[in-house]
Amino acid sequence: MASQVRLPEDYAFLADGLLALYEARFHPHWFVDARRLMDEAITLFADEQNGGFFDTGSDAEALVSRPKDIMDNATPAGNSVVADVLLHLAALTGEESYRQRADDYLQPIADVMVQHPQAFGYALSALDFAISPVKELAIIGDLREPIRAIC
Repeated sequence: MASQVRLPEDYAFLADGLLALYEARFHPHWFVDARRLMDEAITLFADEQNGGFFDTGSDAEALVSRPKDIMDNATPAGNSVVADVLLHLAALTGEESYRQRADDYLQPIADVMVQHPQAFGYALSALDFAISPVKELAIIGDLREPIRAIC
């Protein structure tokens, strides 16, 4: 049987979907699963020396060099998706370590993103989220009562 090839974007896109479910329904298991996936992605793919994430896991077949794609193409680069999800986790948890890992990827490529924005669409979106203030909304009341908007 062939071994599975796992990519950082596989973890991040699934975690992103789980966070969207959590934000829509507020069932904690979606959040817990998203966080568990991203913690596992960090363990498998993180480049601890240079920041960002490798395209191959630490448990994969040993290569001469572990590739690390930073440019977004028709689909976003794994690094861009991981950075975006980590920033969302940082906003939801307050854990600075998630934000730091995202910053460790985004900061070194900032100049390249400015020079070639067409190659960093998803990364620029993550950067926008990173530098924008996070807005929080509190909904208070009885869940059995109908929702009324107060403006």
